[in-house]
Amino acid sequence: MTKSLHPSLKNSLIALGERYFAGLILEDQDCFAVEQGWTTFLELVPDKEVAENLRKQWSSKAPDSASKWEDFKFQIESIPKEDSRRVRLFIPQ
Repeated sequence: MTKSLHPSLKNSLIALGERYFAGLILEDQDCFAVEQGWTTFLELVPDKEVAENLRKQWSSKAPDSASKWEDFKFQIESIPKEDSRRVRLFIPQ
């Protein structure tokens, strides 16, 4: 059984994600722009298959941090929800 977040918590997470994470971390700091930034991030990803897929993808091109974050979310969302490898992310629809 999946529990949903209280609407006020959900709204707060959306606001934090849109205003701060995307703007500050992905755009202003562009933390995944250089190889050291994105390799450090991939070391923190618990699913080694996902990390390796992204490492291969990002080694062959140089997208900005926001694009890399979208690649990461796509990789996670492509794992079936029933699979224990799936990392739970709060991604507003």
